[in-house]
Parts: sequence; C-alpha cells; structure tokens
Amino acid sequence: MKTHTYAHSPKFSVFLKFWLLILLLMLLLVAAFYLLFNQGEPLKDHIRSSGPILFILPLINGVIGAYNGRKHTFTITEVADTAHVAGWAVDLLQKNGMRIKNTQQTITVLEPTSSFLRWFGNRFGTEQAIVNYTENAVTVSGNFKYIDIVDTKIKFGRVAFQNQPYNHS
Repeated sequence: MKTHTYAHSPKFSVFLKFWLLILLLMLLLVAAFYLLFNQGEPLKDHIRSSGPILFILPLINGVIGAYNGRKHTFTITEVADTAHVAGWAVDLLQKNGMRIKNTQQTITVLEPTSSFLRWFGNRFGTEQAIVNYTENAVTVSGNFKYIDIVDTKIKFGRVAFQNQPYNHS
C-alpha cells in the first residue's frame, strides 16, 4: 500500500469571502464603539484612528482562512479491494463527526454534523470531504483536518487492509 498527499493552492474566492466577512464584522464593531463611546470626536477622526486595523486585520484573517480552507488530496494505491478501503474511509470519517451528504456509485460526499461547520462550509466551500475510488486507487479530498484523520489512522492505527509495509511517497 502506498499513500500520497497533495496540497492544492488556496483559492482567491475563499480569500475574498473571508476578507469581506471580517471587514464587515470590523465595520460593525467600529460603528458600535463610535456610537457607544463617542465623546464629541468627529466621525472622520474616529475612522482615521481605526482605519489601519480595519484593513490589516481582515487582510491577515483572509490569508489565514484561505490557506486553512484549501483543498488537500490523499491517495491510497496498491490495495487489493479499493471499494472496501473507500467504505472504511467513509466509516472512519463518520465516526469523527461527519455524515453522508450525497452518495453515487463510486463517490461519497460527506459534511460535518455540526450546524455551525455546515453553515460555514456552505458559505465558503471548505468543510466537505469527498471519498472516491477507482479500480486502482482510493482518493479522499477535502479540508486537511479530514485528510489527516484518514492518514493518521493508516500510519499509526491497525487497519484490516494493510497487509504490506507502509510507504508514504
């Protein structure tokens, strides 16, 4: 059995969504602080004093969110029964807080059971895991936390289909 992990580059659209979300939250906070604690200061001066933080914090959070939400692909090859391995991966992800969203013949799409993570994933497209198998390989793709669950179980756990030494390429 061989495994391979590939990290895709972050998407600019995810960066923009995170940046806009944090920017809107920061604007609401600045407006609330202005309305609550205004002591005769003009609005223009208040915005100038909080202007750098209004754009630096959303920029940093947008970059962090885009890199954290990028897609990873984990491929398992050289196994005897790929359908069994794919079923095992789906069961493992279900035990770790996911549920099946959609199932086709060789593709299973999973989503988190947490309502907040589902809402978050529907808005940003970062909280899904897709298990796909062919006759030669099993591919698990999605956020890194889901890929890491499968990878760690194969590396350090006992799996029934691991009859050969582990080779991570």
